[in-house]
Amino acid sequence: MAALQPRTTLDGAPFQQEVVPSVKVGQTEADVRSLLGKPFQELTASDVTVWRYYERYTPRGCNPPMLTREFRVSFRGGVVVQVVADGPISSR
Repeated sequence: MAALQPRTTLDGAPFQQEVVPSVKVGQTEADVRSLLGKPFQELTASDVTVWRYYERYTPRGCNPPMLTREFRVSFRGGVVVQVVADGPISSR
């Protein structure tokens, strides 16, 4: 009999995916940080900064699959100009 495995983060950092739809164009960096916390990665090119929220994990369960989810927010002048959400994607 297989044991029930806990939810486990394998890479990246957990974030609240259910909050992702609340992030909208026009919000500030402070608004996004208050909703999702610190991003896993910050990338800056020219006048655009991209915050990347990323996690590779296994959900709670017996023999759970490995999943990946990612959310990216682009800012210009400290204001959201683009929102891109991916995942969860099974990589079993």
